[in-house]
Amino acid sequence: PGAAAALLKCCVLCCGIVSIAAGAPPLEEQLRLAGGGLHVASWSTLPQGSGLGSSSILAGVVMKAILMAFGLDMDEVSLIHAVQNVEQMLTTGGGWQDQVGALIGGAKITRSAARLPLHVVPERLPLEEGFAKELASRLVLVFTGRPRLAKHLLQNVIRQWFSRMPEICETVRGLVANAEDAAKALTNRDLSRLGTCMSTYWRQKKVMAPGSEPTSVAALRERLEFLLGRRWRWRLRYGVDEGARGAWLGPRGCGGLPWHGVSLCQQSLHRFRGHDSILTPGCGPRWGGRLADQ
Repeated sequence: PGAAAALLKCCVLCCGIVSIAAGAPPLEEQLRLAGGGLHVASWSTLPQGSGLGSSSILAGVVMKAILMAFGLDMDEVSLIHAVQNVEQMLTTGGGWQDQVGALIGGAKITRSAARLPLHVVPERLPLEEGFAKELASRLVLVFTGRPRLAKHLLQNVIRQWFSRMPEICETVRGLVANAEDAAKALTNRDLSRLGTCMSTYWRQKKVMAPGSEPTSVAALRERLEFLLGRRWRWRLRYGVDEGARGAWLGPRGCGGLPWHGVSLCQQSLHRFRGHDSILTPGCGPRWGGRLADQ
């Protein structure tokens, strides 16, 4: 994953534009047959290792753009599975959750049966515009500036699962049940219940990935819990309006760290006609290149 343009190369291979299989024609000939070549320029304004799933999101956008450039297309579910292949080619060992969250707009729950090959079935949840705004007003994003490579984190998680310790097996079952509870809370517009699910998930995550919470982040959470009061602990993620945020975060942000507001977009991956960019929901351009209008 650390090689130059590794993600873009894997996207081109996954789209079938070129092949490196044994017996494949030389690259120059393959590009000539594909129309003379391909120029892809990509960028992301997210910090590397931010934990926001930028590699999976970028892979989905790049593949969508490449396919459009060659007069092809891929539906949402197929694109989600294609990103799975890219992640495996990159040897990051990633799953499917990051690209689902970005390529399909709005709220959703995604399920997959415990069998191979993995088949992902996303389900969009009803999210009224008024409730989406209320939820967004209670969200805060704080970036600690501590990058981590997903490959290393996932390797630890997989080792935990292979151990089949009772605590790990019980936590995995709890993760599934908690996801369903969170989906019900969203459907029922129950912010309090949703906040409880988020807190539960954070505890489960620390069981599956020991060390995933740096000491500084733990101290920050303790400070926020103290400031918000025991009664409102669930509001760590869903508890304050815009005015209150400024009161307890202060001018420098949260614990001296920059904080950002969050908006929710219910539109899936799309491209604006007349522009040369494909956008993920609620984000700025993630891919740039020359494309003819479709």
